[in-house]
Formats: sequence, C-alpha cells, structure tokens
Amino acid sequence: IALTRLSHSQCELLASDEMRRSVSEESYGKNFDEVRQRLNIACKPGERFLFFYGDRLETNGLGRVFLAHCAMHEDNPFSYCDNYFYYSWKP
Repeated sequence: IALTRLSHSQCELLASDEMRRSVSEESYGKNFDEVRQRLNIACKPGERFLFFYGDRLETNGLGRVFLAHCAMHEDNPFSYCDNYFYYSWKP
C-alpha cells in the first residue's frame, strides 16, 4: 500500500492513495481531527498517524474507522503503534 504524507496542522498524517481519491483533503482532515480528539490523542513530535474510514462516515454518520497512532524510533517509522478500529463510528 502506498502512503502519502499530508500536511495537517501539527500532525504527521499518512493516507493511502485509495483514501485520498475517495474524499476531499478538507473532509479527511476534519474527520481525522474529530476521531483523534474524541480518543483524546494529541499530536506530538516523533509520532505519526495512519487514518482510514469508509464512505458511510461521510454520507450518514456511520462507517468503519481505523486509526494507527505510531511512534518513530531511529530508522523505523512505525516502531510501535496503538491501533483503534471501530465498526460503526458515530460522530
């Protein structure tokens, strides 16, 4: 899977090409912030995020959500990740 780094406030945010094609960058960032804030996760240096959600989050407020919150260590950009998966996310 190819991942692209997106500029989003102070967070290092990565998205798959499929995800980037399916929604606007503005909607993607807004939904990322909402999920991250509800989980009470801050953006810090040396950490990165991978975020994916299904189209249903956009259309009716339901959908599958995946968020990986990863720490970088030396030359390994994903040395440790906390993963969050929700079958039916309700904003």
